[in-house]
Amino acid sequence: MRIRKILCLIFSYMKRIIFIITFVTFSSIALFAQNSDGGQITFRAYSPDSASIKAGEQFRVIFELSVKNVQSDMGTPEFNAPDFKGLSVSGGPYPSQSSYTTIINGKMTSSQSIIYTYILQTPKAKIFVISPATIVVKNDTVQSNPLTLTALPASKTENKEKMQQKSELSFYVIAPDSVQMGEKFSLIFTVNSSEKFGFKSPPLTDFNILKGPTIMQGTVPGIADGEVVWVGAQRIVYVLSPKKEGQFKILPATIVINNKKYRTKETTIKVIPKKERNYSRPVQTYDV
Repeated sequence: MRIRKILCLIFSYMKRIIFIITFVTFSSIALFAQNSDGGQITFRAYSPDSASIKAGEQFRVIFELSVKNVQSDMGTPEFNAPDFKGLSVSGGPYPSQSSYTTIINGKMTSSQSIIYTYILQTPKAKIFVISPATIVVKNDTVQSNPLTLTALPASKTENKEKMQQKSELSFYVIAPDSVQMGEKFSLIFTVNSSEKFGFKSPPLTDFNILKGPTIMQGTVPGIADGEVVWVGAQRIVYVLSPKKEGQFKILPATIVINNKKYRTKETTIKVIPKKERNYSRPVQTYDV
């Protein structure tokens, strides 16, 4: 009987040790990593439709990998999608890859990025969380941020055709939650349209404008008449650096297309002292 109790105790301790080792292993998977080539890897999740998700309607979720200071080709990353529990996957992943090279003071810097787009749908109005995805780049495993979204009740009186047209053209801003003093970062305004537009930038007096605005052309997956289509996209990119510590608002930007105005949401960037970052969300920098 004693021997049996001793064996049970040993087994119990072994389970705890295995749990601790597993916890440490998974804790080492980060949103931000430095790969063996010295490249800076960031991997983030976001939804350009977060402000207008409704029950029963399709919306996009994007996982974006960015590798800066690339010394060699990063090959084909191994992307592992999260479990979209409680959601219907209408399409995806739709991968789209781009690369940028800049030469500043004779120093050449190369950056690569890949986006994986999903078209999802939720059957009812609720607040839901999409768990992190993971990606392996040259033996480095990076985890995206969890994504919390809200689906509103579907409107019975809203014209369906107008809603489809509204979802086809979106204008949104991509910015980090926080940056360090002395660190450069990108502020990106994206419009899912290839048409000419008039752009009005918000005041950026709290930051140094190192470059921009630069307009970059590309394509992204969109939704038209309930179908997934590739639509033209334009990015207005600023490369900025903070002037001082604190919390600063980025007011909405405005574009005008076909005499219609579109505005981004207001966002906030926190500037923190150097080497004190809490990586709740990766900083993304586009070299332009």
